[in-house]
Amino acid sequence: MNFVLSVLILVVSMSATIVCMHQNSVLSQMRTYPKNEQCSGGTVLTCAQNLHTQMGASAATAGFTDYQKTLLRSLHGDGVKDPIQVAQIAAPLFHEILTNGFPWCLNAHVDRREYASLKGVYTTIWTGLGESGWFLWSEECLAVLQNISKTKRLLYPAGGTDITALLSRGIYNIDIIDPLPATQARYYADKYQWLTGIDSTAVVGDTFTEQFATQKLTFTRIQNSTTPPCCVWQICDPAQNKLGTLSFSRRGLEQHDFFTSAQIVISYNELIFLCLPEALGGWDIDIKNFPAARAIYVKQLGWPLTMDMLLNLRILLSMSLLDFRFISLGNDIT
Repeated sequence: MNFVLSVLILVVSMSATIVCMHQNSVLSQMRTYPKNEQCSGGTVLTCAQNLHTQMGASAATAGFTDYQKTLLRSLHGDGVKDPIQVAQIAAPLFHEILTNGFPWCLNAHVDRREYASLKGVYTTIWTGLGESGWFLWSEECLAVLQNISKTKRLLYPAGGTDITALLSRGIYNIDIIDPLPATQARYYADKYQWLTGIDSTAVVGDTFTEQFATQKLTFTRIQNSTTPPCCVWQICDPAQNKLGTLSFSRRGLEQHDFFTSAQIVISYNELIFLCLPEALGGWDIDIKNFPAARAIYVKQLGWPLTMDMLLNLRILLSMSLLDFRFISLGNDIT
């Protein structure tokens, strides 16, 4: 079956309600979460496939959150309320629908008997990784990136100031390309404009310090240009040994950015926009032409997305609009 890949996905706009900020910190403070070893994607998908039976006649008229709640109750009898618990279910489920469960998802889109199950799958992934899990970092992901960073820089598209988890793991060579202005303060540190060099008071020589679990780091601004807009910070330990550099580039992402030798890490919601063309709300990035060996880490996930998985995601995103106009796999960035 041939599927139209360039279909606009309707992104459900819901405000994130949880943000963890340390008072007086220049950087955004996020949370990490461990993998639930008892929760496999196959197990969750099997539970989801039984949703139509569990919900009975109510499945035809239920609201989209009802499917998710029923699925979560089938996995945890007392219900799931903590964002970390939902993420621990959503992450392996997302992996499953992009790999072994992908054929089932394709079929479920054309078999209305499976709609309740598919809605349960999509809303659980969306909630766990996007709506309530946007601020989470997978501890598995951080451990892998820590090892990779010994030989490579990290590129974090649309990363904002969400770098504390990386710095805490000794990852000091980071490049952030952020195509969006800081339109919503709750997603950014209070001093975002100054940190990224936009504020008129930002000058070369600025410094600030941040205390981490193992040591205090000093940041010194060593570059601040307006054409192109770019700001670079030197990171040093208490003895003033140079550990690495942190750069912020304020521009849109371009195709060549994804041909970098750096390791790419991205947040789940931005992954959705990466898989959409510009005319349909994305970043105008053609993922089909990525290098065959390109692997992208998502901060909420403990495994990399391969090219096959990215292309499968694009198909599912397109089909989700055709069948479920009120359900998507991502959040509105505004």
